[in-house]
Amino acid sequence: MTTNREQLEQIKALKENPMPTPPVGHSVQWFDRNEDDRVYAAIVTQQEGPGKVKLAIFRPNAHVQFKDGVLHRSHELHKNKHNTITMKNGAWDYLPGQPPLKSHRELHLKELERREAALLANEPAVASVARASK
Repeated sequence: MTTNREQLEQIKALKENPMPTPPVGHSVQWFDRNEDDRVYAAIVTQQEGPGKVKLAIFRPNAHVQFKDGVLHRSHELHKNKHNTITMKNGAWDYLPGQPPLKSHRELHLKELERREAALLANEPAVASVARASK
């Protein structure tokens, strides 16, 4: 089990590169099984959490397909290409030439700040160390 100090260090590292989450209605690419040669157009229909969205997927000559729990391609779960989540839900990414806007990272930053505040509130000794390092 990780200590509060270790969890705070993990949060600090995640804050350096928070997971992007596009708003509802944003066009993205969906990668079936996170494979480069199986990419389709999609639209975000709901934000489920940092880097995690529901999508409406548009395959050529097919009905619209809906996927829940689709994680961004950079998510650590996709490091193992054969995990169940990647195989079932695929992955999403921004369209080529469209980097994520700064505002698309706010959802994850708010979640990280909430977790950090909860950790600091539960352990005063860690809180004083964390405040000193800022």
